[in-house]
Amino acid sequence: MRIYYTVLDPTGNITALAQTPVPRQLQPAAAKAIMEKDAECEQVGFIEKSFGSERLQMMGGEFCGNAAMSFAVLRAEKLGLDNLETGVEISGAAEPVPVVVKAEKDFYTGTVSMPLPLEIKAL
Repeated sequence: MRIYYTVLDPTGNITALAQTPVPRQLQPAAAKAIMEKDAECEQVGFIEKSFGSERLQMMGGEFCGNAAMSFAVLRAEKLGLDNLETGVEISGAAEPVPVVVKAEKDFYTGTVSMPLPLEIKAL
């Protein structure tokens, strides 16, 4: 399976976002393959369809603010917008997370409203 993905650098947290639909059960293997190919990647997210819109599923089911901003940047570019204020559906968050991104000369700036954790586990 060929997976189209984009590598982004939000605040030094190198993130690959896969645009090719990958079934959940295959995402761990796909994330491993992407991270082996692009060793600088620290995490992988998968863009999924959700009731006519898109959501971001992180490889470990976690929430990541940097990935949410990266996802918003891809959405802004897809829509041809320099500025975007949107809600991002993402794993690890019970509700869409408010994200704002703005195109600068060679990069984007952004903010994300961090949700409270859904649970905390002791190891």
